[in-house]
Amino acid sequence: MAKSSHHPMLTGAFAGMERSVRRGESFSSALREAGLPVPEYFHQLVHAGEATGRLAESIRGGVEQFEYDQRVRHKMTGAMIYPAVLVTSGIAAVGIIFMWVVPRFGAC
Repeated sequence: MAKSSHHPMLTGAFAGMERSVRRGESFSSALREAGLPVPEYFHQLVHAGEATGRLAESIRGGVEQFEYDQRVRHKMTGAMIYPAVLVTSGIAAVGIIFMWVVPRFGAC
């Protein structure tokens, strides 16, 4: 994977992981030392997968959970846009009323 990646961060991380595993370190410790931006549960799943002999299943489960987290985050962001626009426009409308409308009626 280190030779197939085009992103410099991934290439460096995979090359470092390869060196660590060749030195005899566990895959989970090599992954943690690589500094890739993955959630903590992914590190724990990889460690558990090594301990149980089901590393591929653990990685697959971690990837599925990570994709689910991203989908939920994307949906939540999309769902919060409309309420944010409503609140912002409401605050702006109240501000306009208090800055221009109320002073005009107060002067009468």
